[in-house]
Amino acid sequence: MSKKEVSFKGRLEQQQVMAYLNELVTGLKTGTVYVQNGDGYVSLSPGRLINIEIEAVEKKDKEKLVIEMTWGRDEEVAEVSPLKISTSEPVVEESETTDQAEEDEQPSEEVTEQERSHAE
Repeated sequence: MSKKEVSFKGRLEQQQVMAYLNELVTGLKTGTVYVQNGDGYVSLSPGRLINIEIEAVEKKDKEKLVIEMTWGRDEEVAEVSPLKISTSEPVVEESETTDQAEEDEQPSEEVTEQERSHAE
């Protein structure tokens, strides 16, 4: 089978983007997704197991969300950490790495006591 490809890049109203995403979800549920641009189109049949890669970037003046899905007939899915996508801002607990970095910035009491001994 020869390679067929359809691509699109542009700026759309949010409602149009949501309509495309809803059609994508419907296609995933039914087992066939058709993507058409002009005269060209691609017919995709997602498998039971789908590899997904999501990248979200927040910058000062720009935000980006990239979603990539791939599938094949005999691919196995590796176990990954759970992903959550929601409309609520997450509550993030301070990590041990952050706590350790803060501890490194502040002198320990032991060092402070030694400094006091030398000062007397």
